[in-house]
Amino acid sequence: MTFDSASANGAAAPVLPVADSRRWQPIRGGLLNIYRYDYEEFRYEQGRLLLRGDNGTGKSRVLALQLPFLLDGEVAPHRLEPDGDPAKRIEWNLLLGKHQDRLGYTWLELGRRDGGGARHYLTLGAGLRAVEGRGLVGKWFFITRQRIGEDLFLQSAAGPALTRERLAEAIGDRGEIVTSASAYRRAVDAALFKLGEHRYGALVDLLVQLRQPQLSRQLDERRLSAALSEALPPVALPIVADVAESFRSLEADRVALEAFQAASRGVEQFLEGYRRYTRVAARRRADDVRRTHAAYEAAMRRLRAAETERDARGRELEGLEVRIDRLVLGERAAATAVETLLGSPQMRDAQALDHARRAADQRAEEAKEAETALARAREARVRWEHDRDEAMQAVAVSHVAVAEIAAQAADLGAAAGLDAAHRAAVGPLALPDGRLDPSALDAAERHVEQAVGERLRAARHVRELAGFVDAAQTALSAAKQSHTELTAQLDEVFGAQRMAHEALAREREHLARAFRAWTTSLVRLEAGDPDVVVDELTDWCQTTAGPSPVATRVRQALDAAIDRLARRRAEIEQRRTQAVPTWRVSREASTCHRQHRIRAMNLRGPGAPAHRCGCCATSAPRSTKPHAPGSRPPSKRPACSTPGSRRTARSSRRASTTRPSCLGRAPSPRPTATWASGSWPPSTTTTRAQRA
Repeated sequence: MTFDSASANGAAAPVLPVADSRRWQPIRGGLLNIYRYDYEEFRYEQGRLLLRGDNGTGKSRVLALQLPFLLDGEVAPHRLEPDGDPAKRIEWNLLLGKHQDRLGYTWLELGRRDGGGARHYLTLGAGLRAVEGRGLVGKWFFITRQRIGEDLFLQSAAGPALTRERLAEAIGDRGEIVTSASAYRRAVDAALFKLGEHRYGALVDLLVQLRQPQLSRQLDERRLSAALSEALPPVALPIVADVAESFRSLEADRVALEAFQAASRGVEQFLEGYRRYTRVAARRRADDVRRTHAAYEAAMRRLRAAETERDARGRELEGLEVRIDRLVLGERAAATAVETLLGSPQMRDAQALDHARRAADQRAEEAKEAETALARAREARVRWEHDRDEAMQAVAVSHVAVAEIAAQAADLGAAAGLDAAHRAAVGPLALPDGRLDPSALDAAERHVEQAVGERLRAARHVRELAGFVDAAQTALSAAKQSHTELTAQLDEVFGAQRMAHEALAREREHLARAFRAWTTSLVRLEAGDPDVVVDELTDWCQTTAGPSPVATRVRQALDAAIDRLARRRAEIEQRRTQAVPTWRVSREASTCHRQHRIRAMNLRGPGAPAHRCGCCATSAPRSTKPHAPGSRPPSKRPACSTPGSRRTARSSRRASTTRPSCLGRAPSPRPTATWASGSWPPSTTTTRAQRA
């Protein structure tokens, strides 16, 4: 993608791209005073355009305001915006919330080269104007063979964008400007595609559908198939066969997926049972470890008791041997002393001899006692040796049992995952050959109990984590199900919204066709240009502000016809009124003249002098008879003022308000302006006033 910016006065770019394809291809596109672009030009490469940039730089705006808008001409959000959001109005692209009045253009240049090498260009464009608080107040479309920046400039020399009138002057006879989207589509189809109104409309509808974002997530196969069927020729049979094969493989994939899901559910069920089994097996293994450890501790206690007893018996035997040695030495000393005393010539008396004899007896008794003690000691030694042999046998048995228990404990510790803790606790004891220290045994016991406790806590933690995992999996499944349901509901809402917009478009087209047909069939009414009314109807369908333009135009045409009819009726009434009084005056004058002549003849007789009547030109006789004293003088009223004449005058007035039978029945007065203003029927007071 390349960008070329023109100068403020619309000066041409140094070099413009040329057309090389034999088919129509986009060459350039541009925006003027739209969105954040004062003037921006986009150049296509072999009919392709790549837009790249951060979020908010205007990529979506360029796509929305270029294609397929310049092929469609509709400014409705569901046709203009890629996501069909009804809140994104076309005027926002111009005003951006900071402009009061802004006029902008979007245009697209296409080109091709014919067989003779001549290059042809066609520029499509749309002018838009929006005013703050009024929305989009004007739009027009143009098609021209001129090129933007070469022989057509959308900006004046001073910088502002051209108005519609100035643009029409700049294009002249090298293109055309239309205000109706339908007329613009017909012109584009005639210039580029020549498909006809129906096929071209289907093609544009297909482009609008394919332009939607995330089409695969909201794919409606039936609607897409219908749109493709309308816009494209029938699909070839090999392609249909390939599609059928793809659908068959899709069915096979679905079956395989269901099988995998069933296998997954089976594995989950197996794991659930297997987890319970492993927990029970671990508990059972732990029970065996605890029992073996208890047996090991009991054997160690018995071994320590046997060793303590052996040491005590050894110390006792050593004491007895020392005592026996002392007694033997004493016996020998006593015997030596007795022999010395008995053989000594210095022995003088028997007392000394008896004393010596008693001492000898005492020593003999002590010797006997020593011999008895020696016998007992020998017996005790024999017993101790027997006990020692038994203890040694028990030690040997305990040694073997300790070795077996240590091996079992090592295996169970390894199975329970306590191999390192077991080696750290039992290793310093050097079992089964090491000398056991009670403090070392207590430390090893505490170490093993601590390791077992930690392992049990770890097992409980693992069970808790397994429970958390099961709960999380359940919550995840529920969340996925909820997400699927919400996604389906959202798709249904979007589908209903699109169907509502399409139904609105269809009804609008139907109403436009009906209005055109009605305007074509009119004879007396004047409804104006139907294309303008259709454009106003399109804008009204987007905003629904105020009355319908069709109803407004019909009421205006009807009011104009009623006004013309009222004026015509007033003219007729005026002519009729002007004709009736002349006839009435001549008739009243002749009647009054005849009455005066008859009255004068009755009062005075023929030849009596007459006077002029005040209501007609007839001469009436004046009375010359003097009146009697005290009587009322004769009235000076004209003869026509007598009671009879007054009745005649009233009859004449009634006759003046009554239409002669020769003219037929007088029509009742009808107000004209009052009905046009919306206050029909008129009140009785108004009718009487008009009659007066």
